[in-house]
Amino acid sequence: MEGRLIEIRGKKLYVEEFGAKEKQPVLNLHGGPGESCFDFTYHQKERLHDQFYVIAIDQRGVCRSEIIENHERFTLVDIIKDC
Repeated sequence: MEGRLIEIRGKKLYVEEFGAKEKQPVLNLHGGPGESCFDFTYHQKERLHDQFYVIAIDQRGVCRSEIIENHERFTLVDIIKDC
């Protein structure tokens, strides 16, 4: 599946999913700030798609996800709630 933007808690976040949904789910959280899921999915998609259902996101405000405005509050709790 190609990546897509989905709205999560009022922001559009970029999400990629690969592998069968019936498989054990794995959530990729990229490093940062400023990284994205691109390198992970580029290098790992073929290795993992047969074994797992992988969900990879560009976190709020990063790369292909919607930006965080200066006036918006953003904490670790927001990342957890987005997941």
